[in-house]
Amino acid sequence: MTFPCIGVELTNTTLISEHIAAADVPYAWLVLTSSNAVDAIAVAAKNRPLILPPVACVGAATALYAEERLGVRVTFVPNEATGGALAHQLPTNSVERILLPQSAIASPETAAILHSRGAIVDVITAYTVHSGSGGDDVPDAVLSGKVDAVMVTSPSALDGFLTRMEASGVPYASIERLIFAPIGPTTAKAIFNKSLHALPVPTEHSLEGLLDVLACYFDRLETPNESQQS
Repeated sequence: MTFPCIGVELTNTTLISEHIAAADVPYAWLVLTSSNAVDAIAVAAKNRPLILPPVACVGAATALYAEERLGVRVTFVPNEATGGALAHQLPTNSVERILLPQSAIASPETAAILHSRGAIVDVITAYTVHSGSGGDDVPDAVLSGKVDAVMVTSPSALDGFLTRMEASGVPYASIERLIFAPIGPTTAKAIFNKSLHALPVPTEHSLEGLLDVLACYFDRLETPNESQQS
């Protein structure tokens, strides 16, 4: 079932293109922490011809999307798909300039860590997030017990899901019985903070990885254990 939890509106794309094109203060890195940030850069590049600086992405899925959407080769991906890991591991020298386009509600952690390492970080709000709309009648399916698991690709998506459930009159008790599959550790933490049940984070932080985790979970449910077989 599909259920848009958030809507995204790109913003400041002209400002982004102006920053990248400023030849007197070239960037050492363009840091992308979501596919929406990639989309913002793609739109910015349509405003004027741009030569992008080396690109660092938060995870493999974002990197693949960036390479396909922007036609660049991603230079760096951290060993854990979080903004904190990216900021700690990025091979940058102090006083280097970094462009960080992100959500209006993004955590300040990534920029703060880069600042602490001596980098000059230009944070630009590249997109805003609002509640989603449309999709299948998931609230009714949750109430009738037809939904067992929810795939969650970001903390914002989780918030959007809960907001739409509440607006539809779904009691929190019905949500608490669901299994939530997080795409990465940051999303898993958001699920934990809501006191909801999260499956393990997939090794590959992608939709394919989420599907593998869900398949393993339901396979274990369907396979009787030794005590049940004896």
